[in-house]
Amino acid sequence: FEPALWLEATVIHASAGRFVLDGGLKHLAVDRGPPQWTGDMNAVTRLSDEHCVVAAPASGLSVGHRTRLLPRHVDPTVNLHQALWLVHAEEVKPVAVDGRRIAFG
Repeated sequence: FEPALWLEATVIHASAGRFVLDGGLKHLAVDRGPPQWTGDMNAVTRLSDEHCVVAAPASGLSVGHRTRLLPRHVDPTVNLHQALWLVHAEEVKPVAVDGRRIAFG
């Protein structure tokens, strides 16, 4: 199966053996463990409120590149957000998850 939900995060710092992403405890539930980085599912991740440190070589990633984190528990992760982005084939659109109407444009 392919993951149904991920957090797309941006690299904000990269150095030898680790890099930092702009997604943390305010974006990902950790009650079932820290998220997994899709570039290396065995890499160790550490979170603070706003950031995630991935203990792995950046593998071609540099500041500004986007990559994905997989939450280990989807329901409480969804609860942290007002909207999700639905990706289907080439179509990408916002979907409200908190009952509010979302206007993007």
